[in-house]
Parts: sequence; C-alpha cells; structure tokens
Amino acid sequence: MTAGMALILLLSPIVIASDFIEALRRCRAREDRDPERIEFASRAIHSWTPSDGSALLADAYFQRAKGELAAENGARAENDAAKTLELDPRNDSALFLRGRARLMQNKAAPAEHDFSEYASGHPDDGEGWLGLAESRLALGLPRADKPAFSAAQKAAMRLNRSDPRPLIAEGRARLASSRPLESLSFFNAAVSRGGEYSAESFAWRAQAHAALGNAEAARDDGAKAAENYERRLTDRLRTSATETSVAVVRAQLADVRFRRGQSEEILRLKSEAVEDYRLSCDLGRADACARAKELSGSAEPVSQPKRPRKSNPTPDSGTRIYAS
Repeated sequence: MTAGMALILLLSPIVIASDFIEALRRCRAREDRDPERIEFASRAIHSWTPSDGSALLADAYFQRAKGELAAENGARAENDAAKTLELDPRNDSALFLRGRARLMQNKAAPAEHDFSEYASGHPDDGEGWLGLAESRLALGLPRADKPAFSAAQKAAMRLNRSDPRPLIAEGRARLASSRPLESLSFFNAAVSRGGEYSAESFAWRAQAHAALGNAEAARDDGAKAAENYERRLTDRLRTSATETSVAVVRAQLADVRFRRGQSEEILRLKSEAVEDYRLSCDLGRADACARAKELSGSAEPVSQPKRPRKSNPTPDSGTRIYAS
C-alpha cells in the first residue's frame, strides 16, 4: 500500500481499513495527553505489515512519541522519535520532539544538537529557538551565558508577546552569568504575564532575589511558586496523569519548598524553615529531611518521603483500549 492510499484510508472512516490503519486513525483522533493515543499507536505498530507502507509506520511512531512526551516519559518519547527519523529522516517535527525528550532527561548536549539543526532549518519557529536556549542553559557556562541569551532573544521575537517563557530563559541566562540584578527585570516581566508558567516565573524570581541577598522577597516568591506548583500537582492527580508526570511536579515543588526554607533560615524563622524542609522531605527530597532534623535539634524521626500515588499506567503494548 502506498502512503497516499493509506492516507485516504485514514481520512475516510467509511472505507474498511486494515487493523493498522484503523488503530492509527483512532490514535490520531486523540489529544496528545490522552493515554489512549499511546495505546492506539502501540496497537498500530504491533499490527503493521509491509503492505501498510513504511511512511505510515513512521507516523505511528511519531504519534506515539507525541503522547509519551505529553506524559513526560522522556526516554520512551526519545526512542520513538529516533525510530521515526530512521524511517523518515525528513520529519523535522520528530527532530524537534527528540530534542524536547532529550532535554526532559537532562541530555543537554544531544538536545542542543537537535535544536540547532531544527532551528537552522526553521529559523522562523520560536519554539525551536526556545528549545535551543533551554538546552544551552542546561549545559551551564559558557553556553548558558551569551549563546543561551541570544537564542532566547530570537525566541522572544517569534513567539507570542504574552508568552513568558523567553523572558524566563533570558533571565536565567543573566542569572547563570552572575548578573542577578539584570535577571530580575526579565523575571518581573515574566511574572506580570501570568498564565500557566506562573510557577516557573515566581520560582526563578525567588532565586534572583536570593542571589541579591533579599531573603524576604525570595521567601515571598517561594510561597507564590509553591502555591502554583501545588495547584498543578492537584490537577495532575485529579486527571490521573502518569506517575512520571506527577513525579516531575513533585520534584519542582520540593525544590521550591527547600529554597524557601533556606530563605527562612537567613531570616531566623526557624519553625517556618523546619516546616518547609519537612514538606520538601515529604515530597521526596532527601537533603531536606536531613536539614529539617538538624535544624529542629530533635531526635524525632523526620517523616520519610512519600511514595507518589500510582496513576493509571500508560503501557506501550497496546493491550488496554478504553473506547473505539
């Protein structure tokens, strides 16, 4: 079967299609965050035959990669994006997706390679420049200084003016190069834009305040960041997000609580610091457990990190299908 014929089958629900085509059609009908996207893509991959064509097999891997990335399963998303590129080297969207998946796993150098290649081929796409900026920030100095700031500026010129992410990246580049006062102006602008990235805006502004020695402001922003991360965690638990996705937010919240505890220590707010360290400990941060115990001066055992609540699994076997 040619790619064109298979595409007609995908777009024509009246035509009786192969098991592969039918599963791929149902996969593409699901949102990226819908667990059924992964399951139907897996069903398609497992039922593929040479007569279905390699082009649509590449698409099946790509569609599953999108679902895995949305579920924050970086390793699986990277693997599926790589398989997509093996079958279809011209799929630049898979190249971008692999960059995001690698960055999610802290593979900064390979991620920078993917984003550099993508941005050179798609210079008008701000998302590519933003990914390049974030990968350079993850690499640390010297890449986190001027190269990261330059990429973030290009992202800012191309993305929606209300998007705070380029501002956060620009501020992080300045903070990484020990210019916290300059970084503060970018974080202030990011905070003013609000939206779904408010947690990150407040968290990074708290770090800038801490670097400037303003523990009170750092503590206040830490509280606002924690409030936003807690809301995000509640939303993910309520929507039965994957365990990996929940763990990401737990780690972010644990970090914010830990840093807020440090600010409270500077302000000599001992009981408040112990409370934030304990909360960070409960979220899985081991050094927070030790610091809470040390600061409290008590032999009482500090509560051990709680195991994340298990959410519905997202297997890649394609064996669990909810609906047609």
